[in-house]
Amino acid sequence: MHATVVALFALVVVAAGQLQQQPVQIARDYVLNADSTGQHSLSYAENDAARTQHLALKPSPEGYVPTIQGSYSFRAADTNKIYTVRYIADETGFHAEGDHLPVAPAIPDLPATF
Repeated sequence: MHATVVALFALVVVAAGQLQQQPVQIARDYVLNADSTGQHSLSYAENDAARTQHLALKPSPEGYVPTIQGSYSFRAADTNKIYTVRYIADETGFHAEGDHLPVAPAIPDLPATF
């Protein structure tokens, strides 16, 4: 029994030594602006590559339509290249674009046949 406990303890110590802890990213820049209508803008940077910006605004005749528009950037782990994604989310849905994202081909205009 004693040997089992010692072996189990040794196994835990060896396994704990193999864990690699990643450094925690601290927000370097952080700006939040808001007003009484609910419109706001937010931007922050975690490091030289990871950045996020978005803002909510879109007045309409019925009031304000909830809209989020922004972008974020990240560094690819395999190539070390920085990619930026631009997005908008509104009453038509979520739409993202970036140089590294695929784009659907254009749908040709076809005459209606009955």
